[in-house]
Amino acid sequence: MGGGTGFSVFKVTVTKVELYNGTSFVTVFTGSAQLDMIAGGGTMFPGITDLVVPAGTYSKVRATFKNSFTIKGTAVSGLLIYYTTAATMNADSAAIATLTAADAAAATLRHTAWGNLGDAVVQTFDVGPIVIVPAGSYVPTLNFPVAGAIVLGSSGGTNYLSIGTITPWVDSAMD
Repeated sequence: MGGGTGFSVFKVTVTKVELYNGTSFVTVFTGSAQLDMIAGGGTMFPGITDLVVPAGTYSKVRATFKNSFTIKGTAVSGLLIYYTTAATMNADSAAIATLTAADAAAATLRHTAWGNLGDAVVQTFDVGPIVIVPAGSYVPTLNFPVAGAIVLGSSGGTNYLSIGTITPWVDSAMD
């Protein structure tokens, strides 16, 4: 495949965020926060910035997110530009591709390495140490580098776009 690839929509839903204090994980968020990963390749959790976290030293962040990504994107092969459609195939791991820009649409896909559509994916990241003082706050940022992570494939004469290699990571900041 030549040319470029890219997402114009890439959303992920986070359901839990925990911090490790050397002994156990402390839950700092539970719920459902849909994050738009296109803006800068990462985003802070909407509505849960400036979390009040128990004072201590933390060395890991464990994030739980759904294996259900809303994507819209393109892949270029030769002189042809392929666009995602909402129609899925390969057990919801790929979006049928179209050559017509007007037919482009977002699809909800799973990443094959992380199980079935909607499964909980738990990832643990080293981040520290983060030292939180009494009355301190914490701002987690979840990143999914998505540049070039859309893959063009073909099966039985049908072209499709799927999610390629993505490696999430967490950055953190203290206020």
